[in-house]
Amino acid sequence: MPNMSYCQFENTGREVSQLVGAMREAEDFDELDLNEYETSAWRDFPSQLAEFLELWMELEQDEDRRDAALSHLSERLGVD
Repeated sequence: MPNMSYCQFENTGREVSQLVGAMREAEDFDELDLNEYETSAWRDFPSQLAEFLELWMELEQDEDRRDAALSHLSERLGVD
């Protein structure tokens, strides 16, 4: 069932947190024990996240917030 528009970011944020938790608990990819549909979604996720971040940077109006998010992302990825 799709998220209702009034809470889609809140609900999706919670779900992403659950994914991050599962990834942190796993020792390796096999331990995630994904079926073929989940594996396909796993492989699509990075490009979806990249598009989300690109659009977020375009839509976020607070320049300081954009700069902070970009700085945080660069740190996490080890990029200068």
